[in-house]
Amino acid sequence: MFSGAAALVAGNVVGAVLGFAIAVLIGRVAGETGLGAYAAAAAWIFPVGLLVDAGVSAPLTREASANPLRAGSLLRAALRARWVMGGAAMLSLFALAPVLTGTPQAADALRWGAPLVLLNPAVSAYTAVFRARRQMRRAALLNVGMLAGQAALTALALLAGWGVVGAVLANVVSSAGQLVAAHLTYRRDNLPSDGATVNPWPMVRVAWPFALAAVLAALQMRMGTALSEIWAGAAAAGLYAAAYRFIEAARLIPQAGFDALLPTLSALRDQPDAFTRQARQMGVRVALYGVAFGVGCWLLADGFVPLAFGADFAPAGELLRGMGIALLPMSMKYWAGVAWIARGQERRVTRLNAVGLVAQFIYSALLIPAYGASGAAIALVLGEITGAALLLWGKPQTPR
Repeated sequence: MFSGAAALVAGNVVGAVLGFAIAVLIGRVAGETGLGAYAAAAAWIFPVGLLVDAGVSAPLTREASANPLRAGSLLRAALRARWVMGGAAMLSLFALAPVLTGTPQAADALRWGAPLVLLNPAVSAYTAVFRARRQMRRAALLNVGMLAGQAALTALALLAGWGVVGAVLANVVSSAGQLVAAHLTYRRDNLPSDGATVNPWPMVRVAWPFALAAVLAALQMRMGTALSEIWAGAAAAGLYAAAYRFIEAARLIPQAGFDALLPTLSALRDQPDAFTRQARQMGVRVALYGVAFGVGCWLLADGFVPLAFGADFAPAGELLRGMGIALLPMSMKYWAGVAWIARGQERRVTRLNAVGLVAQFIYSALLIPAYGASGAAIALVLGEITGAALLLWGKPQTPR
């Protein structure tokens, strides 16, 4: 029997494999232009969805764990906030799609995908309650089931000739099904509730610093795709997105370690020697992993990317050779951020991440119009190095 944490990790790994398979499917059928349009739409949907979530899932899990009878009222409050914020965000993305994208195909993908900024945060409210009840397998199964359904629907839509819009609709339909499944699973338990009415906005205000940090990280992850589509076209965005998919998948391994490191370091805040020892051990592991990944990309990317996505994506192999370097500073940046957050200095992390985001935007503005996807890859590496340098400054491994 898997433990709850192991179920979540296994769900994340399976989800990453399915997400990668969906990207490969779109790339092979719709080409680099189609994948670029799809990825450009997702580059806006993902961070906006985090804004709608507003970081409420963490306090929702904490409060529902402390007082199970309040779970129902807290869930209803979180859903009300998501419907209000998500509805406004969905309408805004629909109206601004031509402004936020550079091609009609990407604009159509963003319009049809706009409901995801409401659906995904609503699902996260239910999974937050499941985590509070220690029902980790339910959260993992909901994610894996949605992605499996999305993969099947994407294949059907592409085979039917619906193109990128069909792939986006497959995502929307599978996410709607996930929300229905989450609601029915929650209702099936029929647990007692206090029936109180909770104002969700104080919870949003408390969680906002964490939400902002997540949004900044998401924007930095997806910036290269979005700006490549705007300044260099959907084909360039598709090549960049194909290469970056490998980095996203590789990032899951150190991320799992960071998720475990945060509570460990938080518990050691009053023990500086133990705090430093734990942080340094993780830092060494992360650095070695990043170096190994970068070397592997340099040696294997030229053959492996076309093998996965098809011969048309051969230029993405050259991109990945250089982009693979980014995983080392990216992981070190997250490691330093976890150490600062464990010290209760999440606002510092948010400020420095904002500076790093601005730096990457400047690099992108200088390089993408001139060099296309290659410029985006260089901007990614420079941006991650800048972000890591900012967060590593100040010896974050020593608590105050």
